[in-house]
Amino acid sequence: MNQYTLIRHYRKEATTGVLITSNGKKICQTLERPNFNNQKDNPNTPQNESSCIPEGTYFCKKYSSKKYPDTWEITGVKGRDSILFHCANYISELLGCIAICNQVIDMNPKEDPKQDPIKRWLASQSRDGFAKFKKEMPKEFILKIISTDSLCNT
Repeated sequence: MNQYTLIRHYRKEATTGVLITSNGKKICQTLERPNFNNQKDNPNTPQNESSCIPEGTYFCKKYSSKKYPDTWEITGVKGRDSILFHCANYISELLGCIAICNQVIDMNPKEDPKQDPIKRWLASQSRDGFAKFKKEMPKEFILKIISTDSLCNT
């Protein structure tokens, strides 16, 4: 079975990453909610916001619904379900899922405190990135999620 690796970088406002094949070919970039240690809800807000999923190895399979047709579900995440890959521009559009895009852009590189932190990280060209992702990915695959932090600690 094909294996892909998502290499993440944890940031205060979001989790950014790059998805690569087993031979190192880049598929796309990713954007996720910040790392709240797999908490389902962010205790700092009243909204139903979720953490990025924990590092680990997961089975992914094709998934389709009215809202999210022709995508993939990440299964086997402890205490969580309905985690999908899909288009999104900001983390506010994600409830624990992974946004696929061509490029993640820091919209506040000078760290202006007046800017909304939810809109700091932009998943640019998400539809184009997701179209490329759909062409590349098999019906089922293994996803290994690691971080730049864990790479430095090995």
